[in-house]
Amino acid sequence: MHAAPGSSPAAGDRFPLPGSRTPVLHPAVWHADQLSQSPLPGQPTGFEALDAELPGGGWPLGALTELLTTGPGQGELRLLAPALARLSQHRTVVWVGIAPPGLAAPSSMRPYAPALHGLGLNLRQLLWVSTPSLADAAWASEQALATPHCAAVVCWDQRNTFALTGCGAGPFGRPGEAQGHPGAWPATALRRLHLAAQASASLLFVVRPLAAAHSSPAPLRLACQPQADAPQRLAVRLLKRRGPPCSQPLMLDTQGQFAAPLAHRLGQPLPTPRVPTPRPAIAAGQALSAASNHAPPSTGPVALPASA
Repeated sequence: MHAAPGSSPAAGDRFPLPGSRTPVLHPAVWHADQLSQSPLPGQPTGFEALDAELPGGGWPLGALTELLTTGPGQGELRLLAPALARLSQHRTVVWVGIAPPGLAAPSSMRPYAPALHGLGLNLRQLLWVSTPSLADAAWASEQALATPHCAAVVCWDQRNTFALTGCGAGPFGRPGEAQGHPGAWPATALRRLHLAAQASASLLFVVRPLAAAHSSPAPLRLACQPQADAPQRLAVRLLKRRGPPCSQPLMLDTQGQFAAPLAHRLGQPLPTPRVPTPRPAIAAGQALSAASNHAPPSTGPVALPASA
């Protein structure tokens, strides 16, 4: 029976009956207890446990991803290295750095090339751009995303990185605790970058201090920190994703990334420690005599002979 014109539809018309095909949802809409269906397949992160928790099964293409850390060297390179190493074999990876204010040599803050090479990145396809301000970094990132040959853009905010180290509560702190800090990003800048990423279908990562991170339009936000008792393991916390909340951090083992660099180092013989040569024991009288023989010359007044 069909509903009369102008009347409300029956319950069977509004909701699918048992056994019927579930309607396909728009990518911007998802069930609260399920991961959203990404319009593009994600780029594998290199960690199966992390891929299983991300919509699309990996890093989202055409979207802004924020990686928040409590300080420099908190495992951000190890977390991004597998995907960037794979993409850099054929396409360009643009690295945009925002140097701290007053730094005499901004080039000293660039990533260490031998370490990136050891993580598998193709240095010939890596472009480093050093910028003095947030506005310049945002502009450079937008221009890079508009380049067809660009596979990924990493915008690394190094301003006040050391000053913000240790801010926040707990090992990860809480985003938004330093909204008025110079390291905070305006929401308009993040929104522009997100729109630029959507138009390019490339990977876009913004790495910045956790304590300076306020609310963001990024659909994916993560925080990472190495374990103190096992530095090769990273604790990754999903702060925001299109899907149900993830209350427990993920423990990722990054030891495999160091297999090639460490194989050469561990294959070398250890240096032979020097053994001190024992000295023969001497009597107390002999030691006093030896000390008097090697005594430095006197610097006091010298007595002249009487004939002088």
